[in-house]
Amino acid sequence: MKKIILIIMALLLLILHTGCRSATDPGYEQASEILRCFDEEDSEGLKALFCAEIQNTHNLDKEIAEAMNLYEGTMISCGKALVSGGEAVDNGKLTDKHIGCSVDEIKTNQGKEYEIVTHSYLIYDKNPRCIGITYLKLFDESTGEMVQIGEYVY
Repeated sequence: MKKIILIIMALLLLILHTGCRSATDPGYEQASEILRCFDEEDSEGLKALFCAEIQNTHNLDKEIAEAMNLYEGTMISCGKALVSGGEAVDNGKLTDKHIGCSVDEIKTNQGKEYEIVTHSYLIYDKNPRCIGITYLKLFDESTGEMVQIGEYVY
């Protein structure tokens, strides 16, 4: 009887552990790519992550340049990426899947600390031009300064 209980507990732990998001989830991949873009000053790479709607309605070159100017150095460590999201199903069809991501305690070799917050649509039948990042906010934790690229689209 004890062996059965131990096996059940082990299975529950395994299910709980594998039920967590993995580093290959879109939110974590996106956070990693955003950090790479800032570290390498890859404005074009960052711009490509934004949805067509934002690319066509914002001066992304200017907004990204402002964010790149705020971000100093290259990352030496960061806190965990927190990814959340939601979905909508209409008549049995997935019509909306969106994620929000927050990475804090981003420390750079220039002694700076930042937080990055994003919102993205993975599926958005209401406006497929919104698939991609809709906004990114970069916070300088030491000065309180914030730069926003894009905007929340719904």
